[in-house]
Amino acid sequence: MKIFHCLNHFLPNNVAGTEIYTASLIHFLSLKNINSVVVIPNYGKPDTEEYTVNGIRVIQYGEPSVIDRKLIMGKKIPEGIEAFKKVLETEKPDIIQFHVAGMSNGITRHHVSLSKKMGFKTIMTFHIAGYSCKTNHLMYKDKVPCDGVIDVKKCTWCNYTVRGIPRIKRHILYASAMAGYTLNYDTSNWESQIGTALGFPFIIKKLKNDLLQLAGNCDKMVVISNWYKNILLRNGIAEDKLELITQGLPLQENNIVPPKIKIAEGVKLVFIGRIIYSKGLHLLINALKQLPEKNISLDIYGHINEDDYTKECIAQSADIKSIRWKGILLPAELLNILKNYDLLCIPSVICEMSPLVIQQAFAAGIPVLASEVYGNSEQITDSLNGWLFKFKNSDDLKIKLEQLVAEPGKIQEAKKNIPAVRNFSAVADEYEQLYRRIINTGREINN
Repeated sequence: MKIFHCLNHFLPNNVAGTEIYTASLIHFLSLKNINSVVVIPNYGKPDTEEYTVNGIRVIQYGEPSVIDRKLIMGKKIPEGIEAFKKVLETEKPDIIQFHVAGMSNGITRHHVSLSKKMGFKTIMTFHIAGYSCKTNHLMYKDKVPCDGVIDVKKCTWCNYTVRGIPRIKRHILYASAMAGYTLNYDTSNWESQIGTALGFPFIIKKLKNDLLQLAGNCDKMVVISNWYKNILLRNGIAEDKLELITQGLPLQENNIVPPKIKIAEGVKLVFIGRIIYSKGLHLLINALKQLPEKNISLDIYGHINEDDYTKECIAQSADIKSIRWKGILLPAELLNILKNYDLLCIPSVICEMSPLVIQQAFAAGIPVLASEVYGNSEQITDSLNGWLFKFKNSDDLKIKLEQLVAEPGKIQEAKKNIPAVRNFSAVADEYEQLYRRIINTGREINN
């Protein structure tokens, strides 16, 4: 059995949740004699190339597309799709598993559609919430959890609000946009920002249509969290199309260590992740600036880029001696590093699907303090095995930290309530069963 795993990036250049998830799945599938191949775009190059990492074969199909507005809006097919098609014709996988299907010049819904038209069995695994939410927050107006139903009026108003458009201007824009939508006049085709703003109802309509089309082109859609399965059901995806395979502890991190007994004074925080706006590190730094340094410290693990956001975070933390930038943390080292801390903080400003790092923290025996988005709250029970703070609210984060500094015994109590962690081999077992069902179903139909 040969499985294609399609992503936009892979190891060693990108080491994020989706890449780690895929590498772990491939490792455990290999123990079952299932051959896996990773397929990613070869951005900016017309030629198809290959490389091997950790024994995994990676095919980079030629993707020379120049990014423009039509490509970003999903209204143009990437040039590299022909190279992608040639790879499929040559390799003839049994199943093509998409771990992303976005827009622009990466793996898109066009690739999924093409795979289905060519007669291949296709699976989509959802790692992000952007397939049903244009803000990727799933927090209505950035205030309360959204029901997730894609609705033209509700979602258009929410997007205008989240983008910070002043209220009076927002009302005028919304009225104009809905009038255009009623008249079926799509201004999103204009080559301008105002065209995009006025055409937002059509963008929301396309979001819903794209999701339903994606479902139609997939034999199965894998969700890794209960909350997102419910959102897909609310948007009209048939239940028999969906397969729930929950998160597991990644490769090289299966030696679960006992909870660390606290000796030193003060609370030792750790942040692990990409240094990008969506991970919310700025909220955590801002909260710490308001707390006495002697009572709390923070170590930051992540690739230090030269982008504006990273520079801003470094500058924001420059005068805080209790904050230390530690650089990249290798996956194999993660558990042994984590067990030296009291608390992991995940201050995400988007809706995380089901963060791997929560499983990693639990495996290391430490609780988690996170923003109250669906993917975090599904794994964390507030004040039991961790804590949740209000979305995008550094003041509430500060209050939670103050409480824990004042009563560190709460952290020790939370450690006693950390749930058992699921091994990733169990995830691979469920995928193997799914693959065989899909292949056998095809054989039954052909017979």
